[in-house]
Order: sequence, then structure tokens, then C-alpha cells
Amino acid sequence: MGFSVEVEVLLGFPDHEINRLAREKNVSLIAVHMTSESLFDDAFVGGVAYEVIQHAEKPVLVMKAKTVNGQCEMMCEEILTHIIHPTDFSDNAERAFSYVEQLVESGCPKVTLLHVQEQERIDKYLKDRLEEFNEIDRARLERLKERLLEKGATDVQIDIPYGSTTREILREVNQNPYSLIVMGSQGRGFIPEVFLGSVSHNIVRKAPVPVLLVPAIR
Repeated sequence: MGFSVEVEVLLGFPDHEINRLAREKNVSLIAVHMTSESLFDDAFVGGVAYEVIQHAEKPVLVMKAKTVNGQCEMMCEEILTHIIHPTDFSDNAERAFSYVEQLVESGCPKVTLLHVQEQERIDKYLKDRLEEFNEIDRARLERLKERLLEKGATDVQIDIPYGSTTREILREVNQNPYSLIVMGSQGRGFIPEVFLGSVSHNIVRKAPVPVLLVPAIR
């Protein structure tokens, strides 16, 4: 297929060695895969792929696979057809958006920009300002849309649902034929010692399509 390939056989803990090698070689991406059978399996939490993601300092592409007659088959091979980018407008989300721009430049024609208005946070004291928040956030998404159109995207959609962030992202992904989710590994309130936030954790576990997780700069 035209790739230049090196082979490494490492001794040690897989997640530590993979991330160490990624740093040493200054790779642009770590690719791992998970089978569909592990998506709702608690044992997945202790798996190598999850540990790599949990401590990765480089972007991680999580490909989803399923087992058919004992053979592993990728669930989505053409990942540059329709990207969805969930954003909370944090610094980490802005870094993830830069990867969306690069993927558009690489040929992805369709992108959906999604920002969830978190119901649990807004309902208590800010429900009367929801329309105001929607207007502000739509303007933010429109600016991102313009940047993608300038990069060559032909179809950019905007969605601002109201509810649980994880649930709304998964609902959108399950109802539409997206080929890739691109998001930051942490949201606005991340703890520096924790590399993977609860939302990105759940999206990786439950989404039926590949996920590109972009870590925050530390």
C-alpha cells in the first residue's frame, strides 16, 4: 500500500512500552483496535487498548472491529466520509478541531459539529438562559464551520442538542452514518493527572464507529 514500515518487538508492559515508543519516535498517531464484543464488557477497562488511551500523550485512533466466523473484521474502513466533532469549546476541544481541519484537507467532505447543552448543569439555575446559550454557541459553531469550508469541506452541519453529553453524542452517532468521531480526551474541567475524561471514556466504549481521541497538552 506504499507505507514505510518498521517493526518493533518490545519487552515490558504493553501500554507503557507503546506510549514510550510513541514519544521517542515522535509519532503523529497511535492506532489501536477494539472488538464490538468488548464495547459493553467491564473487562475492557483493564485491556491494553484502554490503558494505552488512558496514558497517551499522542492522538489515539480507536478502530472498531467485530468477530465473524473467528475472523476480525473492521466495522468502518472508510473513515473519511463523514466526521462528527463533539466540542465543549475547551482548549483540548480546539486542539481536536485542528485535526478535523487536517482531515478535511485530506479529503473528508462532510462534518457535523455538535455541542451539547448539559441539562444537569443548566436545569438547576440557568434554564431561563438556554436560548441565550444556544445563540452564543451557535455563533461559535458557525465560526468553526466557516474554517472547515475554507479548508475544502462541502457539507458542514451544526447540532446543539439538550441533555446528557454522553447520551446525546451516542444518540446522534447511532442514528446517522458517521464514519469517525474526533474529540478531545478531556473537557473543560479536566484533572491534569487524569488523561481520559468520563465522556470520552464512554464514547470510546460504546460508539459503533472509530474514535480519534486528541489529548490535552500538558
